[in-house]
Amino acid sequence: MKKIQLIVILLFATHFLLAQKSGTFIDARDGHKYKWVQIGEQVWMAENLAYLPSVDSPYNENIYLFKNGQMDIEGLDSVYQYVFNYFGENLEEAKATDSYKKFGVLYNYASATQSCPDGWHLPSDAEWKELEAYIGMEKTEIKLMTYVRGDKGAKLRDIFSWPDVAKGSDDYGFAAIPSGILLVGASKDKEGTRFTWQGEATYFWSIDESEIMGQKLDAISRVLMNSTMGSDISRCIGRYPRSKELGLSVRCIKNK
Repeated sequence: MKKIQLIVILLFATHFLLAQKSGTFIDARDGHKYKWVQIGEQVWMAENLAYLPSVDSPYNENIYLFKNGQMDIEGLDSVYQYVFNYFGENLEEAKATDSYKKFGVLYNYASATQSCPDGWHLPSDAEWKELEAYIGMEKTEIKLMTYVRGDKGAKLRDIFSWPDVAKGSDDYGFAAIPSGILLVGASKDKEGTRFTWQGEATYFWSIDESEIMGQKLDAISRVLMNSTMGSDISRCIGRYPRSKELGLSVRCIKNK
């Protein structure tokens, strides 16, 4: 009898400890409720950021890096946010879409750097690396800048949303879902500008910029993706620079 009581106590204690590692909070700006999860010493949002004070069309000519044949570096500081496969600028319409409700918002880099709620921030590359180390990636893998990087991607994917070749185990409750990306073409002719890879991949910004020819045009991202090229990339957590005008998802991390 005492043994059974001890087991019950241990199970209750384990449940209590696990319960302390996840929860919810309300974003005071719009009343949106978010799940959070503690992974190691870090506290991450357990779903994509959905803060959307306004919505932009991907065909807005101001979003493009090249304007009238010239590179508009200052334009990268302008804030834009998008909802997958929504092409208008009506906020209520955008928030009513299934994509917004499930996948949240796609942010350009400038918007990502200032959209997390009070007490939270856009994670640095170093904070992403800390997460990767905690879930078991090797130091030699963590420092790589490539799509094919380690084999721990399944640990961060949710269980239900990915194709079988990229199915997640969601070991820590991070629950990454394949939110897609907004690719932005070279100019306002719309060629190359498209929402793509929803159901196949997700990209997350970090705050760390990447320099090209003396210009900070990119920022370092993380990517989880399915692949028609084989299973290796489907197991990976990619780390790669992405152009700042693209639309990526955001996972905020809590301030310490």
